[in-house]
Amino acid sequence: MDSIFIKRLWRSLKNEAVYLQDIDEGFAAQRVIDEWMNFDNSQRQHSAFGTPPPDEAYAEERFLIKSPSLS
Repeated sequence: MDSIFIKRLWRSLKNEAVYLQDIDEGFAAQRVIDEWMNFDNSQRQHSAFGTPPPDEAYAEERFLIKSPSLS
């Protein structure tokens, strides 16, 4: 993966989830990270131009690739 992408992902995760929680054990950290990743991949728009969340975009891409041609 692109290192800039990784840095932005980690910065967002820290600022929007990890630093806002009082995490005192690994299980709590895992829960916070899982919840944020689920939100980020399924609900959040990923561009100022309104592109769909990754889960939705991936599902559309798979549907388009597997759909038979109508022509």
